[in-house]
Amino acid sequence: MVCDKTCKWMCIVSYIIAALGAIICSWNHLVESQKVEIPKGFSIVCLIGGVITLICAIRWTFRAETPNVLV
Repeated sequence: MVCDKTCKWMCIVSYIIAALGAIICSWNHLVESQKVEIPKGFSIVCLIGGVITLICAIRWTFRAETPNVLV
């Protein structure tokens, strides 16, 4: 695939952003006395990260390649 390295880094960054969004969201639900104010822009970035993460996961699931376990 042409964008293997670019797509790989985009997926890794998206995983990190989506994970940060999930951690902050969970924290807000678990600890009601210490709410974290989440800016709308950060929420949108986390949403985009989550969507890209989902697309990457679906792509990697249906990839026809067999991984080389010796490398």
